Amino acid sequence: MIPDRRTLIPLILGAILCGALARNPLAAQCSGSMCTVTISMPVTSVLVINLSGSNTNTALGTPAEADFLAGGLVADGPTVTIMANGPYSVGVKGHTSTFAYSGPALTNPNKLASDLTWAPGTGAAPGTCAAVPTYGNNMGSSSKLMSGSVGAPAISASAPSQQICYRTLWTFASSPPGTYMLMVDFTLSEP
Repeated sequence: MIPDRRTLIPLILGAILCGALARNPLAAQCSGSMCTVTISMPVTSVLVINLSGSNTNTALGTPAEADFLAGGLVADGPTVTIMANGPYSVGVKGHTSTFAYSGPALTNPNKLASDLTWAPGTGAAPGTCAAVPTYGNNMGSSSKLMSGSVGAPAISASAPSQQICYRTLWTFASSPPGTYMLMVDFTLSEP
């Protein structure tokens, strides 16, 4: 006698399921008093940069006669703080090759981004701009402000930080009255 379809379908599905379980046992099965389970989770790179302080929009100051004679004017820049779960590097460069300029009916002097020089703050991190001896980098080319193997190595530990100090070069011949503005790119990357 041929079984009814209503009886035959559950029997066939049950046989298929039993065969699949016999060939591929479930990973969570165990016996005895101890079970071992393997877990995994991918961890991606986490890189976070923060510019702090009131100097994220830095006013470089208005140069006076003494600043023109000295060739430059010094200003404190922001403090850069890094959060990273692996190696990191922070590069600094002017966003454009020249300052944007607006002046009283004068032609654009095309002040070069390289006229804005910079150095990391000196002393204990994040450092200070009070006694920076030289300004060896300029915004005309990318240079490294800071790097490390890990940012914020432990909860409640201080994250690595570094202040940037600016020195703008001024000359009587190429710095007519007006307003000069340059955007600066701080780029955080893996080395």
